[in-house]
Amino acid sequence: MKKIFLILTTLAPLIYWVSHIFWGDLGADPAKKLNHQMGEWGLYLLLLNSALGWGLAVFKKSWTQINILRWLSVQRREIGIISFAYLIAHFVFYAAMESFESQAWTQLYTKNYLILGLTAWIILLSLTVTSNDFSVKKLSMRIWKKWHRLIYVCYFLICAHIMLIEKTDLIKYGSIFLVFFTLQGYRFVRSLKN
Repeated sequence: MKKIFLILTTLAPLIYWVSHIFWGDLGADPAKKLNHQMGEWGLYLLLLNSALGWGLAVFKKSWTQINILRWLSVQRREIGIISFAYLIAHFVFYAAMESFESQAWTQLYTKNYLILGLTAWIILLSLTVTSNDFSVKKLSMRIWKKWHRLIYVCYFLICAHIMLIEKTDLIKYGSIFLVFFTLQGYRFVRSLKN
């Protein structure tokens, strides 16, 4: 029951925004609005996932004593998969924004911000596909963990992707990534000391 609640809660923004297509209140360029919203919510869920991992690594026992944090930490795979569902929608609405014309595909390897975004998207696809017990067994836990550390490469790519295209929310996204990279830097330094 809890897992269904998690899925419905994390998918609620997707359902909310896509339902606006039928209400016709997305403005002059609905594909652009939905593209932005899907990318933003995908990012928020990725950051939530990493925040849970950070809390587990830094606070360990005290983190798992709080029921909701312990439960959410166990659900990290599901949160990661759902975040990628948003990023699939982000990609689809990008193509819709370009009317699914050939320009949409050629821009993917000619515009820097799209090259960065697509590279992150492909890495995240590989992480999503391997987010299951079968992959852990086939790859071994050691290799699987190393492979999934590529998420940090994704964050740099996503940060660059956003900073190259954002004009109005640079302070907002800059602040989000500053906090994120500061916390991860602290975690990295702490792991070296240990």
